[in-house]
This record gives sequence, structure tokens and C-alpha cells, in this order.
Amino acid sequence: MNTIWRNAFAHATGEFNFMVIVYALLAAVVVLFVMRKTGLMRREAKWHRTLVCVYYLYIPIVFVCAATAWSTVYSAQSGFLSAVDQARPAIATASADYASSVWSSIVSRFRKEPTISLRELGREVAREYSAKLLEGFSDTSRFTLFMKPLVSGLQEGVALSLGAYIEEKLVDTLAGATKVDKELLQRIWKSDLVVLLQGGIVCDILEHQVTQAFKPFYAYLRVMTILFLLPVILETAFSVYRRRKRAA
Repeated sequence: MNTIWRNAFAHATGEFNFMVIVYALLAAVVVLFVMRKTGLMRREAKWHRTLVCVYYLYIPIVFVCAATAWSTVYSAQSGFLSAVDQARPAIATASADYASSVWSSIVSRFRKEPTISLRELGREVAREYSAKLLEGFSDTSRFTLFMKPLVSGLQEGVALSLGAYIEEKLVDTLAGATKVDKELLQRIWKSDLVVLLQGGIVCDILEHQVTQAFKPFYAYLRVMTILFLLPVILETAFSVYRRRKRAA
């Protein structure tokens, strides 16, 4: 599962970093314009101008990058979770309609191959079921550019989670069964899988996968924010120390 998110994250960060760099360059242009208009550069000594320019450019760039990154990731996660929340009624309706056909295919396959691996059967059902439920996520126009690669990771993650759940329930439901009969069918329809196929836990799985998908982004942002702010913190501490030393 972690490999899915690492791959999706690797594809997404390229576009994400490009977007942040564009905002940072725009901030640099604005700061240079303000510095020229206010005469800040002319008031500094020649040997110090470069350092002053870099430092006064660095501060707004850092804050623009940090604000852009955090707000973009947070709004993207909120967009995913909002989409899941809005999809709850549709998923419940669609999965209730779809339950019969899914279970028909399970029964049909089990009747033809009573020795079929429950693991294989669970994965097949999960792929078929999750693909249908996640059709709404194929339209990524509502998501920002850098988040689009995560959609495929989200779909794969949900399919694996559903597969594991369905596999576990199939093992419990079909345990000891050697043929499809009335008793087995009753056992199937009384199982927790019917709740699953009626949308009982699908949205909960979706929300969990969305949270998992965004964890590497938040870890990445925390590290980068600390690294970017470190020069500002050190320079501020050095300035305070220098003033106190002069006062003494």
C-alpha cells in the first residue's frame, strides 16, 4: 500500500513544485519592484546590497511558498473528502442496485469453479466493484493539477482495501461450502458482505485511503517549511544577539 502512495506522490510532486516555483518567482518580482521604488537598495553599502537583496527576496518567497503549499494540499484533501461525502447517497444507491449483479457473478463463478481460490475471487469482485464505485473520481477537473496522479493511487488503494475485506468475508461466508445451494445463498445474503455491497463501509474506506494518501505530503511540507524558515530564524537570532552586544 505504501508503494502506491510513494509512486503517486513522486508523480505529483513534480507538478506541485513547479506551481510553487512560479508563485515564488512572482513574489520575487514584486519585492524587487518595491525595493527599487522605495530606494532600499540605494541606502545600503555596495558590498552589502547583494546580501540585502537576497534576504529581502528570500523572506516573501518562503512565506509565499509555504502558504501556497499548505493551502493547496489542505484544499485538495478537503476536496477529496467533500467528494466522498457528497458521493455517499449515490454510492449507497448504486451499490444497492449493483449488489445483485455482483453476487450473481460470485455465485456463478463459484458454481462453475467450486475449488476457486477465495483470494482470487475476492480480488476479482473488489476490482469490479471498486471500479464502478469510483467512476465519479475519473473526472479530475475539480482537483488541482498536481493532485491528479493521486486519483489512480486512490482507486488502487480502495480496490486493495475492498479486496482484503471481501476476501476475509468470503472466507467466513463460504467456509466449508462445496456447492451452491439454498443454504449457502441464505448464508451469503445474511453476511456482512451485503452491508458492504450496499455502501455500508465503502465511504469509510475511501476516507481512510484519502487520509493515507495525503500523509507523505504533510510530512514533506513540514520538513521543507522548517528548512526554509531556518535561515530566517538564524538571522533574526543573530540580529538580536548583535543588538544586545552593542547595548552592553
